[in-house]
Amino acid sequence: MYCIGVEGTAPHHTTNPFLTNTQMRKIERQMCDAVQGNRNWKNANTEVTIDLETKVSSVYLHGNLIATVSDNDMTIYDGGWQSNTTKSRINALCDAFCISGEGVFQKNFQWYVRKFVGCINGKNIFKTEDFESGYIFAWWILGGISYLSFHKSFILYHHHVFNSYLVSDHICVMD
Repeated sequence: MYCIGVEGTAPHHTTNPFLTNTQMRKIERQMCDAVQGNRNWKNANTEVTIDLETKVSSVYLHGNLIATVSDNDMTIYDGGWQSNTTKSRINALCDAFCISGEGVFQKNFQWYVRKFVGCINGKNIFKTEDFESGYIFAWWILGGISYLSFHKSFILYHHHVFNSYLVSDHICVMD
């Protein structure tokens, strides 16, 4: 699992604090704003619904579920269609709610997930995995620090200068 910590507490559906200025379609910006704002929204083929009881936002494309975003995680789905539009909507959500550079891409008609696994000497390290519908990016808050996490790798950012080192497939950060 990897973690990225940011001091303070995160409100529901916080956008990525490391987000770079990427170009996003207007409909995708509106979709992300609806998820961030915890509100129902629909435009053309894209819809966001919020379950007020569970505080989970569900994102649909042509009526097919392509993502859920909660206080703890974001789960992505292909909705049964590995189309360019599905991939674009998922990547817009990843741009908004995951670490910059994470997302879905296609090579030789096969979908893959690109996930951040750490940082060495200021360079981001990513790992490519086969896409599976139901892929989960997770985060949590612990001791006043907000964390994003996923699977096997570990990284913790803190407000101090730190050194990084690699242990097997884990990246660890020490103060």
